[in-house]
Amino acid sequence: MDLLREGIDIQVRRPRGDGQGQKVRLVLTNLSGHAYPAGSRRRALLVYAGAGAGGEPPLIATLAPRRPGLLHVAAAGNQQGANTQPALAPGEQRSFDVSVAASAEAVAWRVVYCRNLLQPGSYSVEILSGTERLGG
Repeated sequence: MDLLREGIDIQVRRPRGDGQGQKVRLVLTNLSGHAYPAGSRRRALLVYAGAGAGGEPPLIATLAPRRPGLLHVAAAGNQQGANTQPALAPGEQRSFDVSVAASAEAVAWRVVYCRNLLQPGSYSVEILSGTERLGG
């Protein structure tokens, strides 16, 4: 599991207030020497982020290797197919903007590595998670 964690980094950029809410930018960086995740097109990183008021933050993106027939995107009833993006290239940084209510005190995030999205109960592990306080 340490190798999975060491291959990726996350940074949280401070929110910008817009009167209607707050925006937080999560920046994922691939630190490995290959695409991340790599290997089978069934592998993926699930990125969750939202207001840190307890509970599970919503899924905001799925990163998966690009190969013909991205299987998990077509899987019936598989919510992980939403907002599917290609795996991170070596050294690539990718940003995700997360909107939270102006009253939110924190934003929470999780990054989960999945070995096989098509097989319920297959190996998956949380590799990054955290909470960032907002405001003062």
